[in-house]
Amino acid sequence: MPLTKAINWVGTVANENDTVTLQTPSVGTRVVVINTGTNPLKIYPASGCNLGEGANGPTTLRPNSVATFAGVTTTRHVVESCGFNGLPVSDVQTGITASATQTQGQTPLTKSVNSIGTVANANDVVTLMSVIAGDRVTIFNRGVNTLQIYPASGDNVGNGANISTTVAAGGCAEFVGISSILWGRVV
Repeated sequence: MPLTKAINWVGTVANENDTVTLQTPSVGTRVVVINTGTNPLKIYPASGCNLGEGANGPTTLRPNSVATFAGVTTTRHVVESCGFNGLPVSDVQTGITASATQTQGQTPLTKSVNSIGTVANANDVVTLMSVIAGDRVTIFNRGVNTLQIYPASGDNVGNGANISTTVAAGGCAEFVGISSILWGRVV
């Protein structure tokens, strides 16, 4: 199955090593593939392209894992860190419901990769864990409304201590721990 979106959820992987194919890369673009199926997913580059595994060579994404592919040339994607292969299944959480109590501390996140399935109202809330330099946290908003993301108490997501940021419905936000109090937003 060819993938055509920037964020691609693969929910059914009926057989081990069922396949998907990335679109032809463009320099600077990113493609996220999320395998929420029960079997490993084989990901192929576009015809004549490569993923660092040689021309036309695939890579495998295990169940409950996320991979981000960055276009570095018009024929090559590289795999960026976003829960690819080695990420423990226990570090991915799906089906999270954002809190309608729209204050800091609500719906605390505990995993590196978080899929927010329900955002019933605009600006419903999740809260990041306390920041540690070098940590990476990815949040996917699969809800129908804008998601509000607060830092842990005293931390900063780039807008000042204890001030939230948002991610649109269908969007993704990735944060990297810059210090013991500051998250840097990558996406």
